Amino acid sequence: EAAAHDAARAASISRDAGTARDAARDAVRRQLDWRRLNCAGAPRMTLGGSVRGRSTSFDAAYRSPAGQPASVTVSVTCVVSHRDLRLPALPGMPLRTTASATFTSPLDRYRSRG
Repeated sequence: EAAAHDAARAASISRDAGTARDAARDAVRRQLDWRRLNCAGAPRMTLGGSVRGRSTSFDAAYRSPAGQPASVTVSVTCVVSHRDLRLPALPGMPLRTTASATFTSPLDRYRSRG
C-alpha cells in the first residue's frame, strides 16, 4: 500500500506524463527496497487517470487543461515468494502470495500540465 501511495503522489506532483511515469517507478522501487519486500521478479505497475471524474489514460490526465479536476491512479502488484519459509507443520502452504494495492492522487488543478 505504501508503494502505491508513494508512486501516485510522486506522479501527481510531476508536470508531464513521462516524468510522472519515471517518478512513480522510482517511488515503487524505493519503497519496496526500504521495506525489504522481495518480489519474485519485477513488481508490476499499472497507471491510469481520470479527468472530471471520468476514467481516462494516464497520459490524457496530463494533457487535460489546468483548471479541470484530474487525478492519476497507480496500482502495484508484487508476487512474494515464501520458498524460504518451509514449515513442516504447515503442509500445503502456498509458495507465493500476490500482494497488490492501488492509490489515486489528484493533480494540482491550477498548475500547468504537459
